[in-house]
Amino acid sequence: MTSAKDALPQSKVAAQQEWFVCPDWVGSPTPGTHLEVRKGGVAIERIPIDGHPYYMLGRNEEVVDIPMDHASLSRVHCVLVHHRKGSCYVIDLASNHGVYVNDVRIPSKKTQKITEDDTIRVGGSSRLIHLKRNAPEPLAVSNVLKRAKVSSDAHHILIKFSDCNNPISARTGKAVTRSKEQALQKLKLIHSKLVSSSKISSDIKEAAKATSECQSYTSGGDISSLDQSSSTCKALLAAAEKLSPGELSGPVKTDEGVHLVFRSSA
Repeated sequence: MTSAKDALPQSKVAAQQEWFVCPDWVGSPTPGTHLEVRKGGVAIERIPIDGHPYYMLGRNEEVVDIPMDHASLSRVHCVLVHHRKGSCYVIDLASNHGVYVNDVRIPSKKTQKITEDDTIRVGGSSRLIHLKRNAPEPLAVSNVLKRAKVSSDAHHILIKFSDCNNPISARTGKAVTRSKEQALQKLKLIHSKLVSSSKISSDIKEAAKATSECQSYTSGGDISSLDQSSSTCKALLAAAEKLSPGELSGPVKTDEGVHLVFRSSA
């Protein structure tokens, strides 16, 4: 019988093993297990964590499973790990500003058991995280979620350069060595091909799969697959909101590189 550790996707293991090596004691989580994120006493997000034996949190969207966009968080901040006996643990991965359980900072690189009664806080973020074992209930529609609907109509292509935030191509797994000027030139060539296409709505998805260096390349550059609270996604959404249906943007610059954004419908 395949263990929970052996069943992990090799792409996930390879991307994260520099910071965390999955222990042998991990197990498959209870279906429906999730994190409830609260701000000001109100649940604003529910994040499923029942698909893998561990989940990494931090600001580096290319590496972590749960990107969190707060300046106080480290690029790879902490990891939540499911034990084969059903318990759950949090481990601070030597972050700069720590992980707090019930307002007490936990030791770095040590396993800290958490339960549904505990409150978790990462770095200086005011958001409180709670472990939940039951299936998540739908959240009330908020202004943030209404705005995020734009992302379901938008796609993007990311071209990285050597001194961007994370110069590793999610598509190839290799380090990016091109300069910013070379990245812009490559993006312009892609742009010129797309604007002359009579079927740009489908062509941009194929172009994203073939050229984009964001993890969303697998979904044809679907912006809805990104963390809607990240600074990169916010910049892409802002660009998409300015576009008319069927319009392709010029270069959009973020910390991750340079992008093209396409909005397919109103």
